Amino acid sequence: MVARIIKGKRGWLRIVEAFIAVLLLAGFLLFLYVKSDSGSSSEEIYKIEREILEAIERNDNLRSEVLSGRLIETNSFVRENLPLSLDFELIICEIDENCGLTNPQVLEGKIYVDEILISSKLTVYNPKKLRFFVWEK
Repeated sequence: MVARIIKGKRGWLRIVEAFIAVLLLAGFLLFLYVKSDSGSSSEEIYKIEREILEAIERNDNLRSEVLSGRLIETNSFVRENLPLSLDFELIICEIDENCGLTNPQVLEGKIYVDEILISSKLTVYNPKKLRFFVWEK
């Protein structure tokens, strides 16, 4: 009789062990899924960049500011429209110039770059390239 009780307890013990193993495995897989899904995807960041650049292109005040070489209002506009988890830098270049980041500390992570050509306003033809760098904070 005692041997029968011990055998019955071994069966329950194996069931509990298997259940704990399944829970640990599910927890580990869930942790990996959540970790890989955190942050913005590259496609989302490029989409946000493109939308902001197109809005700058359509706004006469921001276009004039870029053509004059200033970025005060443009930086404010970008900051308002960019998610808080992202940081950015805007650089104005000549159209044939290859311009890069001025902040070398950023070069350690992923940097997303897009650019747009602002060609003129009604009275002035002085085309500029606006390069938009974005990275995760």
